[in-house]
Amino acid sequence: MSLIPFTDTVKIYVLKNENVVQVNFRITDVCVVSKRFTLDEFKIIIKGWREGVSGLETEDSGRIWWEHRDCGPRPVCEPANFVAISIQGWHWRLTVGQMEIIEKEYHEQLVKTNYWD
Repeated sequence: MSLIPFTDTVKIYVLKNENVVQVNFRITDVCVVSKRFTLDEFKIIIKGWREGVSGLETEDSGRIWWEHRDCGPRPVCEPANFVAISIQGWHWRLTVGQMEIIEKEYHEQLVKTNYWD
């Protein structure tokens, strides 16, 4: 039996029966951090990440930030194009393309029957 590594940077599971979206953030091939959002909370994230979801108070993860950024950190503020996510002291940066895949996956999982439903 061999190890199956985590390969996706972020993987989501829309658990409609629980009214939850589980988001797994890859740390290494053998470690992920899982966070859970209500369907309503994740709907806010999906609708608002381009403009910025700043300080959303969530049931599972407390206050979170999930937003598109067009420049790097201060003081340099070089032009950039990425999605910044901050949850309970963890910080991730995704490409806009990765976030668009998450957005598409969210909408697809909402309307189809998933094996975990």
